[in-house]
Amino acid sequence: MSKSRELLLECQAVLGGVTAYQLAKRMEIHSARISAYMAEKEIPDEYACMRIAEILDRKPEEIIAIVQADTEKNEKRRTFWAQKLLQLAKIESALWKYVDTDVLDLLDLKTLKVKATTNPNGESALEKEAKESLKKSSKKKSNRF
Repeated sequence: MSKSRELLLECQAVLGGVTAYQLAKRMEIHSARISAYMAEKEIPDEYACMRIAEILDRKPEEIIAIVQADTEKNEKRRTFWAQKLLQLAKIESALWKYVDTDVLDLLDLKTLKVKATTNPNGESALEKEAKESLKKSSKKKSNRF
């Protein structure tokens, strides 16, 4: 199941189990487009991502990054979105349920544990580990050439 579909199903649940048609009305998006998103035939555009963010009370850039990290075909761009997602995550461990395991593999972060503890300098353990893992990933990529 795509992350876009998961987000839309979460919207339906937050709104009290509304139908796809009712969700479309609430989001002010044509019901055919919502159906296409649910059927994974189309990817939510920026407007749809903004509406999803409003319903789920999340940051719009978080929703955009989730959708793009899940759907981007270009490896460099997919890595970019995954990195943005990590930056946005900091302490928000709930975000990790949307990070696909092959995105984590791409960034060599599969062993990264989500931690919400903060060290004395104010940096979360998650943020510190993500930075270290991204450095390792960069070194591995530079060694390939």
